Amino acid sequence: MTNPPYIAIDYMINSSCNLSCPFCFGPAMNNKNELNTRLKLKLINGLISGGINFIVIGGGEPLLCSDLEEFCRSAFQNGLRIGIQTNGFYPEKLKVIFPFLDWIALPLDGISDQSQKIMRTNSRHFSKFSDSLSLAIDFKNKNKSTLKIKIGTVVSKYNINELEEMASLLSIKNVDNWKLYRIRKRGKGKVFFKKNQVPDKVVLQQISKIKNEYKSLNIYYSSDKITLDSHIIIDPDSTTYVINGNSKKKFGKLFIENKMFNKEIWQKIIEYANLQMNAYNIKHSFPGWIN
Repeated sequence: MTNPPYIAIDYMINSSCNLSCPFCFGPAMNNKNELNTRLKLKLINGLISGGINFIVIGGGEPLLCSDLEEFCRSAFQNGLRIGIQTNGFYPEKLKVIFPFLDWIALPLDGISDQSQKIMRTNSRHFSKFSDSLSLAIDFKNKNKSTLKIKIGTVVSKYNINELEEMASLLSIKNVDNWKLYRIRKRGKGKVFFKKNQVPDKVVLQQISKIKNEYKSLNIYYSSDKITLDSHIIIDPDSTTYVINGNSKKKFGKLFIENKMFNKEIWQKIIEYANLQMNAYNIKHSFPGWIN
């Protein structure tokens, strides 16, 4: 089987974050070896030479990254398609990067004070989420932009009964994709999963009910059965991982002592990753990104 002409990577541009979500599998906080601006820009060139088309920027909280605007502008000018995953707590900082984005992904993991506090460790998250969502919608409308909006929800026992209320809100906002996630046994999620998971059957029943009522919503559930996902993840220090299903393999850093992009490691990553499933992930997480 030939490789698809599409490769996406998740770049964790920084490690600092204002929240401490119990299911997070992002990089360790306050990584002292984060790439400097010069190397981040070299990373763009190395990845493009290595065949990638799509970059999803995460963290940490990427809007806390001081050179995010410069990075996004460079990636955009070099032809990369760009998405960003942010917790929504810094809506004003979004304004400067909107012009470079194809997608913005915002999390909605609770509406009640209790569910917000448990899921996002801050009971003000819904308010901040709403502000960021409104800004994204306003930008689209005022600029006739093709920016698309994805909402992500990690389903747990704390928010399963709030999904219908979320659906009502999102249908009015006319978001492009609502992706519901199973708690993954990765990072902090290994502990959170044990006590707070909801069986797939229960989640699917809720989704079926919601789809019947809110037919315009584009909903995708990353369930237990979706085990063949494939993600290429780059940490702030350029250490790279490939997740194929439930397996996670660590590769070396893409930048080593000589500060040159490590083509040898990148080639091993491409050979190991399931690029067919990598493309499948893009199609379902960001519909329309691949024609």
